[in-house]
Amino acid sequence: MSGKKLKLKFKNNKCSLSALLLLASASTCLGANERIQAENYSHFIDTTPGNQGGTLHNDDVDIEVTTDNDGGFNVGWITQGERLDYQLDLLSGNYNLTSRIASAVSTGSYSAYIDGELIGTYTVADTGGWQIFDTHLIGNINVNTGSHTLAIEVHSGDFNLNWFELSAVNSDLVIQAEDYQRAFDSTVGNTGGEYRFEDNVDIEVSSDIDGGYNLGWTDSGEWLEFDISVADGNYNLISRVASKLDTGHYSILIDDVLVSTHNVNNTGDWQVFESQNLGEVSLTSGSHTLRINIEQGDFNLNWLKLQYITPPADSDNDGITDEIDICPDTPAETKVDETGCELIIFPAYKSIEAESYTLMSGISIKNNAYIGSFDSGDYINFKNVDFGDISQSLTLNVAGKSENGIAEFRIDSPEGPLIASYTMTATSGWQVFEQTSINITETSGVHDLYISGKTGQGIFNLDNFIFSAKKRVSASDIKVMTLNVYGWATMPQHASSYAELVHSRNVDILGIQEGAEDWLISTDFPTDYSRADALGVALGECWQQRYQIYINTCKGNNFVSNARFDLTDGPNAVRTGESALINKNGFDYRAINVHWDHQDDAVTLINANETATHINLNAYMPTILVGDFNSSCTGNEVSTTIQQTNMRLIGSARIDCIITKGFTGTAKVFDATPSDHPSLDAILTPDL
Repeated sequence: MSGKKLKLKFKNNKCSLSALLLLASASTCLGANERIQAENYSHFIDTTPGNQGGTLHNDDVDIEVTTDNDGGFNVGWITQGERLDYQLDLLSGNYNLTSRIASAVSTGSYSAYIDGELIGTYTVADTGGWQIFDTHLIGNINVNTGSHTLAIEVHSGDFNLNWFELSAVNSDLVIQAEDYQRAFDSTVGNTGGEYRFEDNVDIEVSSDIDGGYNLGWTDSGEWLEFDISVADGNYNLISRVASKLDTGHYSILIDDVLVSTHNVNNTGDWQVFESQNLGEVSLTSGSHTLRINIEQGDFNLNWLKLQYITPPADSDNDGITDEIDICPDTPAETKVDETGCELIIFPAYKSIEAESYTLMSGISIKNNAYIGSFDSGDYINFKNVDFGDISQSLTLNVAGKSENGIAEFRIDSPEGPLIASYTMTATSGWQVFEQTSINITETSGVHDLYISGKTGQGIFNLDNFIFSAKKRVSASDIKVMTLNVYGWATMPQHASSYAELVHSRNVDILGIQEGAEDWLISTDFPTDYSRADALGVALGECWQQRYQIYINTCKGNNFVSNARFDLTDGPNAVRTGESALINKNGFDYRAINVHWDHQDDAVTLINANETATHINLNAYMPTILVGDFNSSCTGNEVSTTIQQTNMRLIGSARIDCIITKGFTGTAKVFDATPSDHPSLDAILTPDL
């Protein structure tokens, strides 16, 4: 067999390894708070032939694309007797093991083992759907630095598994002196002749309370290093030493920072051990290197202990301790930056006003509308600019009478990677703004952006700028249809009639509204897609259905991911919406199907805001919004959605609308008997 050779590096460069990936096999080096993806197993037992999900690997483990928060893949179709193993390189520490599980039934059960010892057994409850994931604690483990095997054994199946996570817990960590990772000893051979026979470090059997081994025959200049993993917190550092002399002296460093020095006095004998309190240390969550330097020898060392005291206070639970949190009262679930303040992300595919910078040096704001006085050495900074999947060009709205001044665009730091350089061409005046576009180095993800003056005085006045996404693979027209089937009266007995109607119009994508079936009235009367399922069956083999969105696979459409989301409704129910990412012959687009209610303006505007928020999660994606908006397609709620998302109304049939972004096209109204509502279909051309 052959595999792909990868070099894996982890935080602080404390742990690195080469892993030969055979299928999905890898050894994973982990410290605190590390995630193990379910599909990255090293060995497996699967009871059915072939990958039923048809994704990622070509073995028998069943893997599919997940719609969980972080995307990626999950292991599914899990049945009794199956097993997954994971090879882990762990740092010494205490960890909680959690799992990310989804199921539409309550039949699943599995056990987790570390190196053959049971961690815990978990019974899987119905989470609400195969892609509605919950996180669960399996148990706690205490391990030394080294290689370990995590094993999952399935007792009964029917659940999906996304990932596991190891999180360092608040507890004491005892570091045995003989379990060092690196060391220097000034004499050849292990004088004590115990435990690690191939090394020069001198180890003997200990008579201390807990038995085991101790380090002995210490001498000046010798040292030991230990790789450890801890949770955030304050710790008492304690050593366990013995000596028959008064000459011992040593120092402790953590991550090359001196934290303590201490003398060793006569304890009564070489095996009469005493504990020494070396002081308090504050450690961040993650991996660290602890080092002991022998300044003067002739003492024995049994162990070192990090005794947990208290976690640093975090009054708003945002992950930033109060001592550095300059926004200590951020609301729950708010994403924050390293200072504890709300994380503001500039969307690169929308216009960014120059005066909305995060930091600046040397410039001034003119007329509260644009920046000026931009000279060589000046800069403006925008934290957290989202460049999306790939940005390739930049359009600037500039004014100025000077020629040939140069501005540079860098990411991550003032001296970071250069993505663009712009040489100013004069406009007709300092307030006469013109748009100009330049190419940039392809950039993706979220970065800090720095615009710096390279040469010249009064380089330009800058009003705003916008990045443009990478042009996508060309695609043929997409035909979309919206259909009000009102399930109480017309489904499923008319499913065949509706299927014939859809077939006759040769559509790519269909969104339906069923009435009560897309309400979540209560936990006793959950959302019911049985009538939608009946239509899916009637449409036939070319069609795939997710919730109330259908795609014609025979026209090249394929689901990439899908999700359901809730919308505000009347006093008795919650409406649902559906969102699907679809790929047609290499072109990615998104379809969203909603059903709003007959409520007052306040409720419908809330619906509009919720829908717009969902759309703007991926603002750069070409999007088709279809649905039953219940008031009208020209009402305030529809106009609010359009305004907040930069979309446009393509067509309307009473209360059914088709709204798009990234497409041009036309829509037609037609009779959709047996439905008592007219319907729409539209031919949409991507804006490429």
